[in-house]
Amino acid sequence: LNTPTAPMPRKPAAKPKPAASRAPEAPLRTQRKIHHLLASREFRGDFQYLLQHNPKTGFADGDNVLLTEKWDGTTVQATNRGFFKRLDTFGAGDPEKHEADEEQRYRLVPIDLEDAANAHIRRGAARYEEVFRRMEDGLCCYFEACADNIGARFSHLNWADIRVFDFAMNGEYLPFEDAIMKCEELDLPLVAYVDATLNIPDVVHRLEQGLEYTDVHAPLEGYVIRDTTEQGRIAKIRVNDLPKIYREPPQDE
Repeated sequence: LNTPTAPMPRKPAAKPKPAASRAPEAPLRTQRKIHHLLASREFRGDFQYLLQHNPKTGFADGDNVLLTEKWDGTTVQATNRGFFKRLDTFGAGDPEKHEADEEQRYRLVPIDLEDAANAHIRRGAARYEEVFRRMEDGLCCYFEACADNIGARFSHLNWADIRVFDFAMNGEYLPFEDAIMKCEELDLPLVAYVDATLNIPDVVHRLEQGLEYTDVHAPLEGYVIRDTTEQGRIAKIRVNDLPKIYREPPQDE
């Protein structure tokens, strides 16, 4: 594997006067649903992941992929019209949510960074507001707002920022290579990534090493696996999933 590519640190810009967000207009698309890399099963009342590919992802061992770092934060979308958040329309524990498509499961709502309820998002995102305001019509940026007061992963740091992981144009997701170029063009911080030949035991082994983010001293949440040959395939796996993986018991000699 190559050395992970990390975004360069950026100095905070002067805070611009915020623009009021407007309700989303078609074809603004909610963040896509990402299936788990591993197949799973219920066995004697316990949920287990298997060291096998989830057929819903379309991936197979030997595929050329990018392992992108999965950030633990609040997911936000931005266009030149404002900021938006994805809300789940299903209640917690509702089994129907797992079979619903994006339009059925989620809805987008505009958010105001000046609202006290969004202060945790504002800490990392406000410095980029003018950048988002200058984006072309139809372009949507997807990012994680991360901070020391968003979850425990960064609580030891005096820090807040964002990490961009996707772009869409007129409702269609761009290849990750285009997302890389967009971040370079707009000077936005991109999730770090590494080229890899997909192999489930290797991915699991990497996550068992207690890795940190490439550019922040905090424990890595996991990976989002992205296709480099057949655009559209994508999957995820978290460090917290590892204890749920079923391992074949050793054979008695």
